[in-house]
Amino acid sequence: MKPKRLLIIEDDSIFRNILVLMVAEKYVVMATRDRDSAVNMLETGFDVVLMDMQMPGMEAEDFMARLREDCPGAQVVLMSGYCNSQVANELGVRHFLSKPFTLDQLHSVLKEADAAPVS
Repeated sequence: MKPKRLLIIEDDSIFRNILVLMVAEKYVVMATRDRDSAVNMLETGFDVVLMDMQMPGMEAEDFMARLREDCPGAQVVLMSGYCNSQVANELGVRHFLSKPFTLDQLHSVLKEADAAPVS
């Protein structure tokens, strides 16, 4: 079975690098600092996108529309320290992590995303 591809979009470089280290054993990981640069990476295809909600640049709603177009089967995990899962639901995102979160919480939500049916 080929490893799943994960895109991490996080503007905090230290946290982004920590996330990469936390998931690198299970996923083929690409990471970027903003949604604008992430759009250019979508054509490579991803199974899961782990995305911070609050960041400069492209709005989350615009990115989600583009993601659904370019990677229709990708599961999204939204991370935020400022909003709640209701915002994720409004974006059509089923998986949410409230910052700060533990390694176990990250692995649990990624496992849920992996098991979710492609919509």
